[in-house]
Amino acid sequence: MATPSGIRPSHPLNLKESPIEGWKLFKQSWENYVVITDILKKDNKYQKAMFLHCIGPDALKVYNTFNLAEDGTTKLQDIIAKFENFIIGETNETYERYKFNQRNQLSEETTDQFITALKTLSSTCNFCDCMKESLLRDRLVTGIRNPETRKKLLERRKLALQDAIDICRATESSASQIKEMDHRQTSSDTINKIVKQPSRPFKVRPTSAQATCKFCGGQHQFLKSKCPAYGKVCSKCGGRNHFAKVCKKTQKKPHKAAPKVRNVKTDSDSESSSDWMNSIKGTIKCNMLVKGKPVAFLIDSGASVNLLPIKYATHLVASSTKPLRSYCDTIVDTKGISRQVIKNPKTGKNYSVEFVVVDNECQPVIGLKAARQMKLLVIKENNFEQVASLANNAIFNGELGSLPGKQHLTVDSSVATVIMPDRRVPIAMKAKLKTELGDMVKRGIITPMEEPTPWVSQLVVTPKPNGRLRVCLDPKFLNKALQREHYTMPILDDILHDLSSSKVFTKADLQNGYWHVQLDEESSRLTTFQTCFGRFRFLRLPFGLNVSAEIFLEKNKRAAWRHARCCLHERRYHHSRDKPTGT
Repeated sequence: MATPSGIRPSHPLNLKESPIEGWKLFKQSWENYVVITDILKKDNKYQKAMFLHCIGPDALKVYNTFNLAEDGTTKLQDIIAKFENFIIGETNETYERYKFNQRNQLSEETTDQFITALKTLSSTCNFCDCMKESLLRDRLVTGIRNPETRKKLLERRKLALQDAIDICRATESSASQIKEMDHRQTSSDTINKIVKQPSRPFKVRPTSAQATCKFCGGQHQFLKSKCPAYGKVCSKCGGRNHFAKVCKKTQKKPHKAAPKVRNVKTDSDSESSSDWMNSIKGTIKCNMLVKGKPVAFLIDSGASVNLLPIKYATHLVASSTKPLRSYCDTIVDTKGISRQVIKNPKTGKNYSVEFVVVDNECQPVIGLKAARQMKLLVIKENNFEQVASLANNAIFNGELGSLPGKQHLTVDSSVATVIMPDRRVPIAMKAKLKTELGDMVKRGIITPMEEPTPWVSQLVVTPKPNGRLRVCLDPKFLNKALQREHYTMPILDDILHDLSSSKVFTKADLQNGYWHVQLDEESSRLTTFQTCFGRFRFLRLPFGLNVSAEIFLEKNKRAAWRHARCCLHERRYHHSRDKPTGT
């Protein structure tokens, strides 16, 4: 008879939560698997290989500690006996019976589940066959949760185990049925039932009774002709038929409403009494001819690019690689870049302008650079003191800089090396991660690694607000082996004294600061990490190391001192050249 196909092996042995119960379940499942697949007809080597494959990695580590024959002649039955002795060992009969006697029915536990748990506990108590059923019956009677069921069980003079089980099942089943019947009966009684609300008794206020009047504050009959405030005018609120001493309104003096200040509002031609700040209300628009048709363009002095809806664009010559960010810090999808010839109907001049093409709903925009070239905006730089801007493409070209020298990471050789497996990445992030890793390879931050290395760390990927991914190292075990620089970082109390006479403060944010520190070959191999696209290693100082902050500060301090010495030497050199000869 052929072996059935599609039979899965038994689940791996669980040694963490309950080793004894896990071993019993695995052994029972393995014996069934042996019978179904007829493994006993195979040779001893095949049987051991299949058993070790099914037992799982945790139990395989335990197997490696067994003292077995090196020639491989150990039989499968001996290996199973080794596991039996290792996991179960000598059973403490007193403790097993203590657990059995303390076991009661749990809340939300059915009768069948409670009986199964009792039978499982009794298997390790070494009860004799003549007393096993009576002990199970006694534990069932004393441990049942329902007192009514326990009363029925105690009323029987000669109660067998099976009779006790039947009574518990019947009581549990009948209670569930009665509950369902009561619920249905209650539901049917309340359908279309009109509940009559008790009527509120009508109270007749006697006119002859003396009481406090809420209009004048005095005592008189409940007649308006008897109230002295009837027909009078209140001096507090100006109302009628009450005095000021019982007036419930507070007089509000009219005041002039302060103008509202609003922020970021779309263009509107409607009049408003509010003032506006940092808005595009009342902005300047101009008509330009695009393919002979007039198009209203918004002249935006804060835009670095020119925008054109796709319905006006033709011949997309290139695709836009940079993200387009709006004033509210949202990313706008672009279709590409197109160069269009537009005509100013006022002057009759044609201009070739490069536009970033977006969706049809976008407002056409002429940026600052194009507006100045078309002489739509004129900036008189002689009439104001211009503030120097650091956003200079000639200086900040987007390339990654480097601090002088290469850094060496020192590790403690007594710490054992660790190779971590690949951390799973969501499917939605895999394409972005592949693009980000490729970009980091092009910029010289990381490089692919194919040679074996003693340290392999995991990767941490988190999304940025701009939609890209932040790739960091998770050197959990490597940090334990790294030896720190022990550089003393300055605190606020150390700096405040030096800043006592300062009046102008500047904040400089060095983007990707750690990546400006280059690593040597040996240190770079320590930063090897595993991804779903292969292994890589950092060529620059990665984020996540416990020594990165100290190394970065020390490198910057040395570079600053070196730059200061060079500047001082240059000033001395020029000063000596300016001196007269012979001095």
